[in-house]
Amino acid sequence: MDYCQAAMSVLTSARMYMTATGNHEINCTEVTDIDDLCPSDHRNQIPYSNRFNMPSNHSGGHSNSWYSFNYAFIHVITISCETDFPNAPSGNLLDNTTQINWLINDLARINRSVTPWVIVQCHRPWKGSIANAGLSDSGNCPQCQAAFEQILIDYNVDIYFNGHVHWYERICFNDVTNTTNYINPTGPVYLTNGGIGNPEGNESVGTEANDSCVIKFEPGFGILTVSNASYATYTYYSTFNLTIMDQFNIIKNR
Repeated sequence: MDYCQAAMSVLTSARMYMTATGNHEINCTEVTDIDDLCPSDHRNQIPYSNRFNMPSNHSGGHSNSWYSFNYAFIHVITISCETDFPNAPSGNLLDNTTQINWLINDLARINRSVTPWVIVQCHRPWKGSIANAGLSDSGNCPQCQAAFEQILIDYNVDIYFNGHVHWYERICFNDVTNTTNYINPTGPVYLTNGGIGNPEGNESVGTEANDSCVIKFEPGFGILTVSNASYATYTYYSTFNLTIMDQFNIIKNR
């Protein structure tokens, strides 16, 4: 982690770098010699909480785990897919209701005339392809989906970002036949971007999701361009040569 943070410091010292906690910040289930390689003071978000300072207090959230902020036309919400909801993979820091109630209240307070776009980010995928067994517990999180998805639909969240699996994947809706344009979508667009880099290596798909639009294994990064209250474009670029590997628009004209 020290090497990674040192390499990223050129970016993180000059630009907004908003983080979401993941399984590696909470536990060490993938480490064989846990006492030597992952001592107790490296678990339970201790390094993560000391290295970063997200606007949890400003937004009524908790300890870098869940928080929100406005940026231009966008209201951005970060939640924890590791703790603090029923059957959470890593238990609770507080309890299984506080985070959910905070999310509902935060969404209810949004002024969509000021921030017409709403994005939620969390570490784990809720739907998508399943990795072959091996490098990590790279599967979907049904308990996350059960706890949060209907809330996002009810409050018209536009995009759900996650990582965790080591590839890029975009999920399509059942009522979307044009995979380039999402016109008045009935729920969030689901995007997995776990291909930017990791120390464990790439993964391969064991079971491809039926509603998977695009899946890419080449490392890359995405840029979201919000033009106005009704039009946004997301572009996924190759890290190697900056070619476009995926691009789509969200159009809201209702």
